[in-house]
Amino acid sequence: MNSLSLDAKLSTDGELRPRILAAAVELFADRGYGRTSMREVAAAAGCTKPALYYHFGSKDDLFRAAIGQCMTGLKPLLDQVATLPGTVRDRIVAFARAMFKILRSDPAPMRLMLAMQTRPDHSQPDIDFARYHAQSQALLRTIFEEGVHSGEIRPDVDLQEAALALTAMLHSHAFIALKGVPTSDDVPERIVALLFDGIRTIPSTLP
Repeated sequence: MNSLSLDAKLSTDGELRPRILAAAVELFADRGYGRTSMREVAAAAGCTKPALYYHFGSKDDLFRAAIGQCMTGLKPLLDQVATLPGTVRDRIVAFARAMFKILRSDPAPMRLMLAMQTRPDHSQPDIDFARYHAQSQALLRTIFEEGVHSGEIRPDVDLQEAALALTAMLHSHAFIALKGVPTSDDVPERIVALLFDGIRTIPSTLP
């Protein structure tokens, strides 16, 4: 098979596009946008550059697709939490557990998301991270609203602030874990306990 027909075969391979995206996520996370070349992505994906360009017309297109895949990765978990039985607290714990399970098994997407937001490469295309955060915050607020209706959460709680607090704690622990600092298996429970129970001393009801 000549190189031209091989490129044609690879470019229509149904498994190639996700393989390219997986390779791009790893490389962008490790090297940043500016230091990652399309040649390196093609080599890591096991394809030719023409096959790569068949799916992604430019490096900017590939970067946006890689970031987009990372940004939507947790949405199915939130959607699932919204339909799970049980208390809101238990469902938030289940979401946090699932997030950390993904983080341990496939850390590259979270590494890329954190890197592009905390130390962005000035040559990278603009990404609307605010839109992604707004979507995830809206899903969390909806779940917290159920907690208000069920009596688990006080009606005077600012649900936007509660969603931001949960996200901040999850992201902080994820950042620590990605730095190689060991984290205990009960981190999800401890994060949710802190959110729901607070840090103040509970006044004694004893006379």
